[in-house]
Amino acid sequence: MTLQAGEASSEGPSAHSESDQVLLVLEGELVAEIGSAQAVLRKGDSVTVPAATPHKFSNKGQERVVTFNVYAPPAYGSHKAT
Repeated sequence: MTLQAGEASSEGPSAHSESDQVLLVLEGELVAEIGSAQAVLRKGDSVTVPAATPHKFSNKGQERVVTFNVYAPPAYGSHKAT
């Protein structure tokens, strides 16, 4: 995920009903709101968002933020093992 300055992952908190999400910050700094907790994540930091937990990621800085995200099981698309 790439967030430019002032962008957020969504307008309000969202949740993935059946998928855990792991987010690793590759570049920049973002604010993570997970449930009732809030933290600033910087390059090299990671966080796990448990399934069904409301969350939002915001770039409140002046530089872009780049993250690597993994969802287990997959949250998007129709990924089926063959």
